Amino acid sequence: MMYIAAIPLSLAVLCWFVAAVSWIRALGHLAEGVTIGAMIFAGVKAFDPQSFTPQGRVHQTRFLKAFVGFFVFLFISAAVGIAAEQLTR
Repeated sequence: MMYIAAIPLSLAVLCWFVAAVSWIRALGHLAEGVTIGAMIFAGVKAFDPQSFTPQGRVHQTRFLKAFVGFFVFLFISAAVGIAAEQLTR
């Protein structure tokens, strides 16, 4: 029963990798005047579409969707794991 929790957990890992690759690609398309240092130390700039060129906004949108997907699947995996643990006691 615990193996069922591995499905959403593997999807969370996949979302994490997609987010990491999208973030790296988006950093190559920063708007003029935005530095990588500003993106790292002022993290909210990563969520602002004005920080990217139009080509970079595609990667930024994919990053945001994968970012949300990671936490959603992580939460689902934890809930399924807890439920499976309760059912197998």
